[in-house]
Amino acid sequence: KIDVKINLKQIAQNIKAYKGRVIFMVKGDAYGHGLVEVSKYAEPLVYGFGVATVDEGITLRENGVEK
Repeated sequence: KIDVKINLKQIAQNIKAYKGRVIFMVKGDAYGHGLVEVSKYAEPLVYGFGVATVDEGITLRENGVEK
């Protein structure tokens, strides 16, 4: 088993480095890092989110993510 930790500050740096609108993909539970947690952190920095299923989009909405 591999223990992976996500660096939210690094994600923010990567988003800010791009000068255009960003659609941030959080499908598959943000690749196992927490769909809602990662989305809430990134929301102020992105134009919108990409998800794989309607249920993922509903989960975001139900947890206060508006983009």
